[in-house]
Amino acid sequence: MSDGYRNGAFALGLTVGGGIVLNLVLWSAYRADKAREAVTQSPEEPQSHPWVEPWDWIVTTFITPNDTLAQWGMALLSLAAVYLLWETLKASRQTLKATREMARETARIGGDQIKASRDAVAAAQVANEVAANQFKLGFKPQLVFHLGGPYVDESVYPLKQILEGEDSRWTHIEVSVEVENIGDHPATITKFFIGTTGGKDISFGGWPQQEAYVRLTPGKRIFLNNSIGHFGDSGISLGRANLAHAGGFHLSAENRDTFLDNLPKVFGWIEYVDQLDVKRRMGFGLEPINRTGRVKTWGADEYNYDREVT
Repeated sequence: MSDGYRNGAFALGLTVGGGIVLNLVLWSAYRADKAREAVTQSPEEPQSHPWVEPWDWIVTTFITPNDTLAQWGMALLSLAAVYLLWETLKASRQTLKATREMARETARIGGDQIKASRDAVAAAQVANEVAANQFKLGFKPQLVFHLGGPYVDESVYPLKQILEGEDSRWTHIEVSVEVENIGDHPATITKFFIGTTGGKDISFGGWPQQEAYVRLTPGKRIFLNNSIGHFGDSGISLGRANLAHAGGFHLSAENRDTFLDNLPKVFGWIEYVDQLDVKRRMGFGLEPINRTGRVKTWGADEYNYDREVT
């Protein structure tokens, strides 16, 4: 409600109220004069119309001709004060309602701003992590494994036929594992491990992980074996010096064919660091193709990976 409308309504109400009160006063005076005339003309009880008597009682109870101007002024001012108090209470109520709505809106905006701030912080953290990972990946060496099959030449010791009078012989499970750096950044190999899993009716012993310190520069290759540091190239003819021991068992006349028909699966890994001293582990898994000397990848992502480690 505008101030102009409120002031106009107040003025109209004051005028109408004043007119009503003035008419009541005039009516009271008129009735009083009529009553005196009636008493003068006839000392008996004056008679009036039935509907006038209740009205006279109501008017003369609250209004009499003897009321002074000051009394009427106070009455009118009291009415005005009551009206103004009523309007003030209404305005206060509306202000309180508006204040509550403003407080709710402020709280909502504050909550949205807090959420937006948290989202911005989270997004910044993700962006920083992505940038840091991209920076580290820019120095990551690109290494690959070249895997060769087990040593299964049956004419060569220790897999040649068991001799007469020979109960068994200790036999190494040997594989060719070559690591090549095909990227632009060097890597330093610090540890490696090669072992076996599976096999049928044969228990294979193994070797613990090996310590190493070999710097593999771009374009270089290295064979993993007990004398790590033996370098080769893509045209080298692999001999026993380039084979790594993955395990061993006691070969006998009874288990020889079982072993050759169920060659164990081989897995392993290397640990290396890059120029930023970020340590990574790279793994492989291979499955021999029986009695062919060839292998195929085995173990999926569980054994074939290249990831950062702590």
